[in-house]
Amino acid sequence: MNDRSTDSSTTEQESIYVLYIDNGTPVVKYFSIESPENAGAEGIKETINRIGITNLTDCLVGLNIEGASVNTGIHHGLAAKFHELAPWLVTVHCFNHRVELALKDAFKTTAFDNIDEMLRILYYLYKKSSKRCRE
Repeated sequence: MNDRSTDSSTTEQESIYVLYIDNGTPVVKYFSIESPENAGAEGIKETINRIGITNLTDCLVGLNIEGASVNTGIHHGLAAKFHELAPWLVTVHCFNHRVELALKDAFKTTAFDNIDEMLRILYYLYKKSSKRCRE
């Protein structure tokens, strides 16, 4: 499992988690946080490859990713890159991201949609403020 965000220095960060079976019990462990050289599928793939799991493609069974085209693109997405090495790979669109998209659709044309838009505008106003950049 992986997810991406940007830190305060605007550097992309990939959080990598590993789900494995230990004595019949599924276990999720935080594995690493890495900075990809680029935010494209190839850069993310190289970041995951360098985390140090030997024979990664032999061990890899599934990939849990968000639905962005950089991840799920049929020809050039992260899942497609791993499918080239491991054709048996099962790719899953992250459940939490699917719930987020469903809620966003459910609240369209409601007061919550207006509040969300107002908060987004305030966030970007603050984010781009010259005072904040100076500090």
